[in-house]
Amino acid sequence: MKKWSFSNGNSISISLTYMSLICMFAFTSCATSGPAFDGPNNAKNIRATVYLDDNSTVFGYLSFSKKSNALNVRIPQQRKTISVPLTEVQGYNMDDNYYAYKLLHPSGKNRLNNDQKSFRSFVKRLTPEHYFLQIYEYQEAVVEQKSRLTKNMMHYYVSLPNGTNPDEIWDLEGEQFFPDFQSKMAGIVNECPELVLKIQQKEIGYYPRKISFKSNNKLKVLMNIANYYQQFIEKNEQAAL
Repeated sequence: MKKWSFSNGNSISISLTYMSLICMFAFTSCATSGPAFDGPNNAKNIRATVYLDDNSTVFGYLSFSKKSNALNVRIPQQRKTISVPLTEVQGYNMDDNYYAYKLLHPSGKNRLNNDQKSFRSFVKRLTPEHYFLQIYEYQEAVVEQKSRLTKNMMHYYVSLPNGTNPDEIWDLEGEQFFPDFQSKMAGIVNECPELVLKIQQKEIGYYPRKISFKSNNKLKVLMNIANYYQQFIEKNEQAAL
């Protein structure tokens, strides 16, 4: 038992064992960091399900950064942490959002760090899993020149359905779509004559107007096209039964 005396004459006695427990608790609380999610490519201790290339899954607490070449997954039930190489990962699911690991082909307008080369990254899937035409959101951290503050910019990518590698996605701002959007998009969804007509006639909601050529407006148009095309595919599948 340790005894401390104070200037007012009072004193307290505390067990050294009890003091040790307090110190251990304080150290553990400080050492254990809470979950943090700073975009699809930077997470720490987040609860997620990881999907692997062999169609198996791993559930646990995920940590990785943009520079990582593997995902670290802490599995509490097994009291261990495993490292999963990114080459074996399809994506991960967190809070009902799915983040796919894809090969991105940026346009010259949106190339990463002025580099036109393709690169791999986690991207947020915006369309339902079963959609034939898949749309993804890529989050890029950009440092503003004047303020030196970092802000997130969103770029949108598409997985093309006509025989292309599903692992690859293409920048919505790229030459696969612009210029001559109506001709190029009509070629992508040419199995649906009604949709092709809407695009070629530049029907509102199926063609981005010149005054609204920003990415978010293009995204709305592409979502409309993806929804219409999916309804056409499912209708044909039902008719074939």
